[in-house]
Parts: sequence; C-alpha cells; structure tokens
Amino acid sequence: MKPWTWRHAIISSPLPSTTRHVLLTLSCHVNDAGEPAYPSTALLATETGLSERSVVTHLQDAAALGWLIVQKHGYGGQRWARNQYYPRVPDGFELPDREIRGTERTSVPSKTGRNKKALNEVQQLVDKGTEAGSVPPEKALNVVPEGTEPNDRKALKEVQSNTAVNPAEKAAAREAENDAAAAAQKISKPENTERELTDLLIDLERQRGKDLTIDRSRDRVHVLTWIGKGVTAEQLRAAHTAAVAARKRDTDDRPTYAGFVSTFIDQVLAPPATATPAAASVETEDWYRTPDGVDARGAELAQRTRKPDEDWRYYRVLVAKASREPRAIEFVLSDAQRFNQLDLYQLARKTFGDALMPVDDYAS
Repeated sequence: MKPWTWRHAIISSPLPSTTRHVLLTLSCHVNDAGEPAYPSTALLATETGLSERSVVTHLQDAAALGWLIVQKHGYGGQRWARNQYYPRVPDGFELPDREIRGTERTSVPSKTGRNKKALNEVQQLVDKGTEAGSVPPEKALNVVPEGTEPNDRKALKEVQSNTAVNPAEKAAAREAENDAAAAAQKISKPENTERELTDLLIDLERQRGKDLTIDRSRDRVHVLTWIGKGVTAEQLRAAHTAAVAARKRDTDDRPTYAGFVSTFIDQVLAPPATATPAAASVETEDWYRTPDGVDARGAELAQRTRKPDEDWRYYRVLVAKASREPRAIEFVLSDAQRFNQLDLYQLARKTFGDALMPVDDYAS
C-alpha cells in the first residue's frame, strides 16, 4: 500500500488522536513502494515524543483494529531483531473523496477566463507543447530579470524547459513506476488474507458439526497475528487438529476458537526440540495437570514459589494467568466446574479477567 494512501486513510479514520500520531510517524518509514517498515519502538518513541510503552500499546491497538500487520523481521536470529509492520486499511473502511472540498468561490484560479487578475499574478505553466515557431527562441528562455549578469544568458540556455514535456515519455515513465510498485506490493503481501484464514477455521469446525462464530472484537487480533507470522492454510489445519485433540482429551465438547487455536499455531511453527513425542506432550501441553508440572512452569515464568500449605490448584490459577495460554486457562476453569469448586472457579474468573477469559465462557 502506498504510504500517502495509508496516511490519507489514517487522517480520515476515527482512531484516537495519539494512535493516529503513532501511525503517521510509522508511515514516514514506509518507502514509496509500500514495503513493510521495521523501525524500533525506541526510535518511534523518540520521534513521537511518547514513552516506548505507550508506542507499543498504540501499535497493538492499531493492529487489533486492522490498521497494520505485525511480523517478526526476517533476521530474527540477530541481536538487532525487531518487528516489521505491513501498512493496511481495515476491511470495510472506505477512503473519503480526495477532491478539494470547502474552497470558497473564486478562491482557486480558473482557466475559463474568470479571475484574470489572479491568473496574471502567477506564473502560468503551459499544459500543451508549444508549436514550432510560436515563441521566439531568444524570448522563450532568455527572459533575464533586471540586475543579472550578461553571462547568465548562457546558463539559462542550458536549462531544459518544463513546458514541453513529451507525453509518450511521461506515460512510459508512469507505467514503469506502476509496474514496479505492483511487483513490490505482491512481494510484501502476506500469503493468506484475514478472510481466507477465518473462513478456513469456520469450515473446519463445520466439518465436525460445530458452529463457530468469530468475535471481531477479541478474535481478530489472533487472525492478524497469524498473517503476520506467515501462517499457511496447511499449518492452520495442523494447529486445528491439535486443538481438537486437546478438546477430546479434556472431554470438552465446545468448538475451538481463534484464541485456543493460537496456542497450537505456535507449536506448529516452532515444535519443541525434545527427545521423544511423549516427553514433549507432557512438557508443553500437560504441565497444568500435575503439581510438579505447575511448580516447574511457575519457576519458568518467574512466579513466586508455592507455599508448603498452599493448594496447588489455587497456585495453578496464578501460573495459568502468567502463561496466558488459552488451553491452560480453559482447563483450570473446567477443572473447577468438574469438581464443583465454586470458590476456585470464581477466583479464577476474577484473576484472569475479561481479557483472558474464553469467549464462550459465562458466569455461572
């Protein structure tokens, strides 16, 4: 997407002023071909005059609303690795008319003969090539202002006039520029669109007899993250298969949803490097099922040590919140309901908050 198109959309958007400020600053790093930019958040903080934390927050908000796609830079293994940002316009957003509106009558010079005084006071650029012999050569370029040196005539003769542009050359240059921009846009465009991945997930659930509804206010950020990571249709199918297996293992008959599948997306993109599949399953999926697994996961997340007389199920709530893993959060809630531990269930809901609660979970 051309940077000036993106800026025009941002300026015309209903986004908060600070979010627009951050996006407009980011747009200054997008080149004319519309390729993704990768300035550091520290640099954006300096340029916007905001804190780095504030810049990150507004970028996340903009990504959730569909104004950009965040992807790890290709050199992720380097010390200077950072995010790169694809400019985009949300689905359904219509760019306003770019024509000048609100100008007063007679405020813009016209070529129809009106406001001749205004036209006479400005330099008129000739739209069409001058006919041969229509302007004396000595008067066409050698209009020397009063006070210039005699030798300045030579310099003026060497200046190419901008009044006789070859239309064929201009059209060819414009076509070459458009072709280059289209090629760059094709290279930088993510493989799958938001609609394709969303429709695929809904279709996969429909095949198993489930009716999946995508909540744009909460699920869309997950789908945009998949696009930023370059998730393919096959990888989404593999992650969905793993998510369905987890549902069956937990005897959970609910459909999967974007946040739950996202956990398995990460596993598909970066499978754990353990010696055996069984060990990998215990370490990456089932830590929340045993006291030892919860304690080990808590240590990995730098959580406080569980007290000797503390029920591990209550401690698991804190670890699950720190992990932000949908499958762990779901298991904690379903486990409390399974054993009718209402106080544990209410504690979990209060601890997780609306941001981490499953979209299909309702207070009992």
